[in-house]
Amino acid sequence: MEYKTNYSSSVKVDAIINFLSEEDSISDHKGVDGKLGKVYTFYTPDLEYAVGIGDGKWHTKIESGIASAIGEVIKNERSNVLVEVPIGLESKIMLAVMKATYRFEKYKTEKSFEISSIYFDFEDEDFYKEEVIVPEMLSEAIAYTKDLQNTNADSMNPSTLAKLAEEMAYSQPRLDVNVMDAEGTFHAISAVGQASSIAPVLIEMAYTGNPDSTDAIVIVGKGVTYDSGGLSLKTSAGMADMKFDMSGAAVSMGVMHDIIADGPNINLKVLIPAAENAIGPDAYKVGDVIETYSGRYVEVKNTDAEGRLILADALSYACNNYNITCMIDIATLTGAVISALGKDIAGVFCNDAGREYLDMLIDSSKSTNEDIWELPITENIVDSLKSKIADISNMSIKKGEHGSSAAAAFLSSFVDEDVPWIHIDAAGVLDNDEGGTGWGVALLSDFIYNVE
Repeated sequence: MEYKTNYSSSVKVDAIINFLSEEDSISDHKGVDGKLGKVYTFYTPDLEYAVGIGDGKWHTKIESGIASAIGEVIKNERSNVLVEVPIGLESKIMLAVMKATYRFEKYKTEKSFEISSIYFDFEDEDFYKEEVIVPEMLSEAIAYTKDLQNTNADSMNPSTLAKLAEEMAYSQPRLDVNVMDAEGTFHAISAVGQASSIAPVLIEMAYTGNPDSTDAIVIVGKGVTYDSGGLSLKTSAGMADMKFDMSGAAVSMGVMHDIIADGPNINLKVLIPAAENAIGPDAYKVGDVIETYSGRYVEVKNTDAEGRLILADALSYACNNYNITCMIDIATLTGAVISALGKDIAGVFCNDAGREYLDMLIDSSKSTNEDIWELPITENIVDSLKSKIADISNMSIKKGEHGSSAAAAFLSSFVDEDVPWIHIDAAGVLDNDEGGTGWGVALLSDFIYNVE
């Protein structure tokens, strides 16, 4: 598909998408009031769609309206589409249109109709080309992320993630990739993946945009490429979407995809602990005590609380090896966060050193409409993780309580107190009935640019 911004009236257009605010004249369109997110269809010489934008301020309903309009364009097999973009919403509408054209049809023999070209016509003549490039790069990064998420787990395993990371670095002199075997060094990652035929790894991606500094922003993405629950076996229904348990890793790689495309003068590290949580004769067991990379010992009370184990090794590695400006981990970590916040808001946690950066992340959340909400880590929750035979347990003794907060408290114990740290539990937002959402790429990319 081709996106073009140099629209000319001489170009044949099969469909037009424009935007109506509540203040627009409606005399020519009976029943049209510009209601937020509503899609209107007009059968003109060119099939025309309009998306209501209410008072003209950006809203997620506008994005869903754009997706509906693009769906109608595809349904009616219109090849060349003109999008008339109102002033003030240029970047957001461009990104929404590009995201709406995404289809994952790798496993379909009959493909959907594909739009050939989308032309953007800007009311604001001062909207320059460099501003157009930003949403295009971001949409490509989000599509890349969704492709990783939606691919079958038999194909998207720890080895595949490692190869894809290495491929990203082939033509990027500023990007270095190091794939480290987990066995012998990263004992928690190794334990989670030891029943799988695919060896677990820790993938390190280092983008150096500022060689004069050793400081770096760090993103850690959970990469459990399939989660059976281990010997604490999930139900069949619970396993159905477990190929998405590597979504934190996919988002982290998507952010790196966006950053290297733009080439900013910053340093970014991405760490991906990657493992399959399988069952078999070699599976780690409930009751095991594991020595982590940090040297601390963890009592395993549930093998389905595996994400926090592999993240613990990665977080400790980062603290020991990097000069960290701020560290964020993102993971599909607990079902409890969905009970707390639903399927459209991610839970966030931070330590004292990370408070300033959480405020910045909240600003990025408002800017990108990827919603987050802070949840607590209290001393009582930390105490609930005490073990009688090890330094810490991977589950709270208070069953059914503090699920997301207990997981965050566990992770916080593997982060140095002076390191600004934020944890994003995105279990509810990273996939839906349509597949992987790519949620978090826009949020974290915006955050990185705000930090620097």
